[in-house]
Amino acid sequence: MKPLKHRTMPSLTEELEFIWDWLENLNPDPERYNFNLYSPGLSHEQIAHLSRRLPFELPDELFQLYGWRNGVDHSNDHPSYSRKYLGDPFLFTNPVPGGSSSLEFYSLQDAIYMYSKLKRNPRFHRGLNSPFLREDLQSGFWNKGLFPIAGFEFVEHLYADISQNPAPVIQVDRDGPFNPDRTYKSLNTLIYTIAECCRMSVYHIVPSVGYGENYVCIKVNKKKITLENEIFEKYNA
Repeated sequence: MKPLKHRTMPSLTEELEFIWDWLENLNPDPERYNFNLYSPGLSHEQIAHLSRRLPFELPDELFQLYGWRNGVDHSNDHPSYSRKYLGDPFLFTNPVPGGSSSLEFYSLQDAIYMYSKLKRNPRFHRGLNSPFLREDLQSGFWNKGLFPIAGFEFVEHLYADISQNPAPVIQVDRDGPFNPDRTYKSLNTLIYTIAECCRMSVYHIVPSVGYGENYVCIKVNKKKITLENEIFEKYNA
């Protein structure tokens, strides 16, 4: 296989728009499935106002992300509830074999709420019935600026580490942040990784287990796991 070539980097918003266009074109039956599960983006002023009480300033990458879309909309009047829809909201894929299909993109309001919970009680990361690792609690790791941007129940999470510049994004499971499944250099490189996987047909639509036969999800094609890892290394090594 020829080595993957780097290309001129588009903006974060351009790549997010590409992913969105790709997702709409991938829809096998627009009359049956509605993949649009997201709230409209926020203005710069709205993001600044909502995040004003955080102990850090959100980096520009997160302003761009929430300016594009403000996470998954769970309201009952969302258009997706009038049709069958993607079982696992697609944006942040989960490359971990056997893991959830996608990690739900949190709205800024939900992310801030979860951050406040984590700051008071790091055990919130794993659920009330799952004791957290003792070294995590003693180290004060959660006070360094881990900001949740996506997750799947209490199984997988994406955190942006705001204590660093640029802020790396770590994917962790129940074991906590000391043994991340993956570390992306930044939100930009995370989105670049996903966008290139879209271009290279790394993802495919499959029935969504647990949601019923009328629901679908997007997962890494098992035959292309090696390619997915190569793309990850290209942007994050």
